[in-house]
Amino acid sequence: MATTEENFRTFLLADTAIAAVVGQRVNYNHVPQSKEPPFIFYQQSGANDDACLDDPAGVPNRPQYSIECWADLPENAIALKNLVQAKINKYRGTFGGTTVQAIFAADVNDDYVMRGDGGDGGFHGAALLAEVVL
Repeated sequence: MATTEENFRTFLLADTAIAAVVGQRVNYNHVPQSKEPPFIFYQQSGANDDACLDDPAGVPNRPQYSIECWADLPENAIALKNLVQAKINKYRGTFGGTTVQAIFAADVNDDYVMRGDGGDGGFHGAALLAEVVL
């Protein structure tokens, strides 16, 4: 069974508009050194657990992700972020081998630190945060 992270990548790439922009360049937790924009970087940034008495202990059911969209120009990064946000925000339905109750996506706050580009390659990024409610 695929992980939530693998399902997230597959879900993004199933969108033809996103795939047309980034190809297969959607990276979880690590961007290859040979990265070329545009690309999407995402990582789990937290998780919440709705504490229901009949749930197994220690199983978070609301993973949270920071998603960064990188491109050659600021307007291209924002356009890619808008595509991703339109795809995932308020989505309900199948998600790989599971069904999600909802995905909520919002812009990052002012103190968010971009992590997908550690160099000075002239890339521009736009980011959002997402919570997947399983």
